[in-house]
Amino acid sequence: PKLLSMAERGRFEYAGASGGKLDSLGYPFCRGRMFETVEADNGQYDTPDLLAWGTGACLLIRKKDYWDAGGLDPRFFAHNEEIDLCWRLRIMGRHIMLIPQSKVYHVGGGTLPKGNPMKTGVIATRLAIAAFIIPYVFAFSPSMLFIDTVWYEVVQIGLSSVIGMYGIAAALSGFMFKKMSWLECLVAAGGGLLLIIPGTLTDVCGVALVGVAIAAQLIGRKRAKAVNA
Repeated sequence: PKLLSMAERGRFEYAGASGGKLDSLGYPFCRGRMFETVEADNGQYDTPDLLAWGTGACLLIRKKDYWDAGGLDPRFFAHNEEIDLCWRLRIMGRHIMLIPQSKVYHVGGGTLPKGNPMKTGVIATRLAIAAFIIPYVFAFSPSMLFIDTVWYEVVQIGLSSVIGMYGIAAALSGFMFKKMSWLECLVAAGGGLLLIIPGTLTDVCGVALVGVAIAAQLIGRKRAKAVNA
């Protein structure tokens, strides 16, 4: 539908306006909204149109198509997840259409501003911890700086570090392929930390633990799809 502002009912709403498009560089914009400029609704976009993406504020999708496309990617939070989903639907050969005769009045920015600022700060700090661990990879493994080493050791340490950081980042965010349980987070974080510590034994144990967390996530996602099919 056409998305209008709840506060100013004669103007489009930033989140989707009159349909989402992508420019030649893949940058998203809307009919009725370009960057920070939001137009008044004077009927200039009152014709149905084929879109690149539909706003997540109000989007109608067939259930089968939604699950066949993989649903919303949990790695996106609150923004751009509908663009990613619509991209995958279009790859499947589906079309995204705007029907402007249908109107929805939207409260812009309603998802984030009402949050607890302390909680937001704690979550941001938690997500940033993974980045602070990266320098320790080089401290534990001087081989990453090509100091007294051979190329295959650098490759081994690089791969184990990447997998380790993936496990830690997933555990701290609580998402991998879907929302993670506390046990999956614990296993992924443990495996990630082991992979950062140099050594064949720690690498093997770390890969095994991260692998268990990934397998649990994939099995859980498959079961969820089966239930919702």
